[in-house]
Amino acid sequence: MKRGSNVKINYLYNLSYQILAIITPLITTPYVARILDANGIGQYNYTQSITYLFIMFVILGTRSYAVREIAYCREDIKKRSIIFFEILEVKIVTFVLFSLAYFLFMSFYNQYRILFFILFLQMIAALLDISWFFQGLEDFKKTVLRNCIVKITGIILILTCVKTADDLPIYALILCGTELLGNISMWVYLPKIIKKVPLIELFPKRHVKSVIILFLPSMATYVYTSLDKVMLGILSNTEQVGFYSQSERLIRLLVTILTSLGIVLVPRMANLMKKGNWKEVKKYFTKSIQFIFMVSMPMSFGLISVSDQFIPWFLGKDFFASVSLLNILTPLILILGISGISGQAVLVSMGKHKYYTYTVIVGACVNLALNFLLIPNLQAKGAVIATVLAEGVVTILQLVGARKIVDLKKILRLTYKYVIGALIMFGVLMEVKSIFNNMFIQITFGISVYSIFLLLVKDVLIYEVLNKLIWKLKKQ
Repeated sequence: MKRGSNVKINYLYNLSYQILAIITPLITTPYVARILDANGIGQYNYTQSITYLFIMFVILGTRSYAVREIAYCREDIKKRSIIFFEILEVKIVTFVLFSLAYFLFMSFYNQYRILFFILFLQMIAALLDISWFFQGLEDFKKTVLRNCIVKITGIILILTCVKTADDLPIYALILCGTELLGNISMWVYLPKIIKKVPLIELFPKRHVKSVIILFLPSMATYVYTSLDKVMLGILSNTEQVGFYSQSERLIRLLVTILTSLGIVLVPRMANLMKKGNWKEVKKYFTKSIQFIFMVSMPMSFGLISVSDQFIPWFLGKDFFASVSLLNILTPLILILGISGISGQAVLVSMGKHKYYTYTVIVGACVNLALNFLLIPNLQAKGAVIATVLAEGVVTILQLVGARKIVDLKKILRLTYKYVIGALIMFGVLMEVKSIFNNMFIQITFGISVYSIFLLLVKDVLIYEVLNKLIWKLKKQ
């Protein structure tokens, strides 16, 4: 069986999808924001966040756990087949239990019953999601192709079917339906890469303890990625949910470029750690953090400089309240980029599930407490402040837990230049802004200044890329 054994190739596969994941909202978000307005978007995000709570119980901690387990035995078709069916059995049991709980909840929540009914499709999609199996095999090509088709189909349907504010249920149906069909499509590849296993050889109970342990950090993550929208809807209103969710979504779109690296590193690091090759693990980690700094610094400062122009242009003048929220959220680009490596790619791969759980639970507690304190007075601003502080606490704790492979002096030596370069870029951007009131000219200046700076200081990563490009051109 062929598998993507090269981290760079897998990263490019995953990055290609992440680029499409960025392009898709760039096309649909401005359109949907103007059609459904902040209240409509807030209603969807509010109900989807509640539904996601039930989805968390369906999947437990199977995603990250299963990737690691499949990576451990990817060369053995019998072993990986057993693990596949055992994990699937666990998910079927949780799906049945929490589907019943979901419909019971719906019977007491009449206001958004139609939306909740449509969103149940996401629970079915979660059950049928087997992308973890292909990630464990380091076969990212299939999941990328699937996701690309789903995204493109979603774009076409949204632009052609969502015409008025009353089409909110249609919008929800498109998002949930395409996700479900995409997950179903992955099953056609299975007959060639797994084989049937008699039920008597399956012992799904042996995974229960591990997936529950990993469920706890997932649940805690839910507290500061989705529960804040629920709390905003309860303590404030769905319009504030709309302002918050759109600004947060824009930040997380940028973060996808960085988190795609963490996704492809999970199986590779798990395999290296099992072999005891800590030197390579340390090398991968340090270079990954360097890359995250190189990309996140100009993103953050650049976004702050143009946010007051970008939000009205992208979402419409009705969303101007999201400008200040977006500026407060920009540190998340760096924070989430680092935690994507230090958490899933390192701590989980090291088998430090309990510590990983501890870090995320602490972050959840910080977020929950701050939400209760800040949302009543600051509304959406309170939610974004709580999110940034909570994610920061989690990342710091995870780096402490990964200290065996964290060479802090080397990381600082390699990354300080990106901070300086981004600050210089920011200063230039503010000057250019006073002369040219054009966002695209400012962005062009910013990219140029930052790139020239890195070339002048002879940044290793930039020169590595250039040397490889020159070598390939010469080879042709």
